[in-house]
Parts: sequence; structure tokens; C-alpha cells
Amino acid sequence: METIGKNMENAKLTQGDLVLAAYSLAQLHNAYLDSLERGDYKEEMTEEQMHSSIQSIHAAHTKFNALVQIVAQDTVAPEQDEEDGE
Repeated sequence: METIGKNMENAKLTQGDLVLAAYSLAQLHNAYLDSLERGDYKEEMTEEQMHSSIQSIHAAHTKFNALVQIVAQDTVAPEQDEEDGE
């Protein structure tokens, strides 16, 4: 079995990883909303638990989106500083 992350380069968290996480959480949020509308969640959880899960997923998505925006600003800012210095 191959170990993931043997190479330190693969172990670093990238902006792409954050974007993928935010996108995945958005998709999960939408799937939970669809499940709530259809009512097919009732075997696994109560409606209150479903609403709580949806709120938690939404909060996590918001946090990852904020991280993506911060990282994007940090990568643009050094480039602008270099251009300003020339």
C-alpha cells in the first residue's frame, strides 16, 4: 500500500486544496438540502439533527471560502508589491 504524502511537497496544503474543500462542502450542503426537501433523511436522523448538520456544513463552507479569499489576497499582494517596487 502506497503512503500518501511521502513527499513533503505533496503534504503541503495548497490554495487548490482549500478551493476543493470549499467546493465539496458546498456540494454536501446542497445534497443535504435536497435530502431535507425530499424527506429521505428520516431513517438516519431527526429533522432537528438535519437542520443542525446543514448549519454546521454551511458554517464550515463559509470558513473555507474565507480562507480561500485570504490566501488569494496574500498571493496577489506580493506580486503587486514587486510591481510597485520596480
